[in-house]
Amino acid sequence: MADPLPSHRRGRLARVWLRWRRWRHSRPFWGGLLMIAGGVELALLPLGPLEVGVAGVALAGMPTYMLALFVIALGAITWFTPQQHTITGILGGICALGSLVLSNLGGLFIGALLLLAGSGIAFAWTSGPRPPRRKGRRGRRRSDAPDASPTSTLDTVSTADSDSPSEPLDTPGDREGVPQPHPSGPHPTSNA
Repeated sequence: MADPLPSHRRGRLARVWLRWRRWRHSRPFWGGLLMIAGGVELALLPLGPLEVGVAGVALAGMPTYMLALFVIALGAITWFTPQQHTITGILGGICALGSLVLSNLGGLFIGALLLLAGSGIAFAWTSGPRPPRRKGRRGRRRSDAPDASPTSTLDTVSTADSDSPSEPLDTPGDREGVPQPHPSGPHPTSNA
């Protein structure tokens, strides 16, 4: 059986795919894509065959087209200037809510939902490196988890004046005059 792609074409295709993948992962790609899809849906709904009180192509449909164009531009800005993801996410969310009023109930709710999802993804995107994937099981068992000691950071206090960075809060010297229980015997106030 013959190889469908020669080796030099496979290498070139792999390089193009890796470059595309690197570009896609360096920005809120899916947020921008959903915003663009929501804007396209808002723009195409008045052109459809529905006659259910939809604002048409005339002057009544102008806010729909202006909003759709603005949302598509927001999606493109999200792709090509990922540093602006916060403001494009906020503006996309505002446009999604505004589309409910301005453009046929947000494109019969489909465009508004696409816009809300895309703007939320764009707003929440972080540009830092992703944590490495763990191989094997997703979570640890309870028995594998490290035990938390009862005298953890809640029982210590940091003082700037002392030589030690922290000292226990509950030492016998702190409560003078109050009977302290002996670890192996009965409580001092008991009659046993």
